[in-house]
Amino acid sequence: GMDDRALSNHFRQWLKTRRAPGNITASDVTEPNDRDSDKNPFFSLVVQNNNHFPHLMHESYSGDPDCEKKRKEDAAEDLLGVVDDVYDDGFGWDGGDGGNTGSCGFSDMSRYFSSIRTIDESLKTIFDSLRESGKLNNTIIMGAGDHGEVPGVLERMDDVNAPILSVPLWMYVPQNLLPDRAYMRTGGNGRRSADNTYLRVNVDRGVSILDVVPTLRDLVGFDDVYSSEEIEKCGIGQSLLSQESSPKRIMMSWQGLPLQGHQIGIFSTASEALLYYKKDPSQTKQVDYVFPEDLFFNRSEHPLNEEPAIGQKWKLRLQKVGLLDHAAVKKWMPNLEQVLDRPMAKEESDGQHAMT
Repeated sequence: GMDDRALSNHFRQWLKTRRAPGNITASDVTEPNDRDSDKNPFFSLVVQNNNHFPHLMHESYSGDPDCEKKRKEDAAEDLLGVVDDVYDDGFGWDGGDGGNTGSCGFSDMSRYFSSIRTIDESLKTIFDSLRESGKLNNTIIMGAGDHGEVPGVLERMDDVNAPILSVPLWMYVPQNLLPDRAYMRTGGNGRRSADNTYLRVNVDRGVSILDVVPTLRDLVGFDDVYSSEEIEKCGIGQSLLSQESSPKRIMMSWQGLPLQGHQIGIFSTASEALLYYKKDPSQTKQVDYVFPEDLFFNRSEHPLNEEPAIGQKWKLRLQKVGLLDHAAVKKWMPNLEQVLDRPMAKEESDGQHAMT
């Protein structure tokens, strides 16, 4: 696939062309914004793939380039894990010495961190391009991950765990674009600074990808960031711009592709999450956002059928914030309260589904 850094360089060239509308002919104009760049805003979506499996290696990492090229080509079409056999377990992290090393000479961990370096360089190009064009102080930039991963292990194709649920979400909002409501009222000298905003405080709180839309709506001045129907029927986020996210906040979601067949409901706080398995309630568990060095072998997970007190804890939590009675929970997880009250063993779960 394409190196994300090439896409970022294309963005830089597009900005330069946009800054010189006199050089654009009528046949070049594909968007109304292209003609007058100073008066019209633009929206750009950049999908970064370098950090996705199988992780693009940075040039500074040595190895056999022919082998690496073939390996990437094979991995792009490998959905069954057969690349492991072809490349001497090069994608199988052993959690001990930092990763198994395949015939190309790269470990999974080195590939992963190397790919992050290419992402950093790509983002730097985007910020530098906006700065060069004079648009940085008038541009909102957001970045988010669609899922996490344990390097070298495609677990997300089969299940959900803490590393898969923990993803980055960051925002760059120039201070001159922040409305009054973005600042906290903390007394003192009343000076406005980036450190005195709700956005900054929420960096250390539990947040969700679902928060992006209400935050943007709030930023551009929507009176209501959600409609009454959305609040009633959907799992929703909250604006991070003008309110402090509660340290005890619980974020609700329903697992989508590629795991929609598993029917997994997720209730997450800043430190842990409840995973409810509708198809097999015996798998319901709590996962802790603890990431030790030996992550693959040392997960902090608590099956409810082994620790039923955790189920009671989550029941009280969800009742307190009204989620047990939420329309989305009633629709997608109708027996959630029953599972929390009395976690099922595997045999009991199988029998229940056999009857239904």
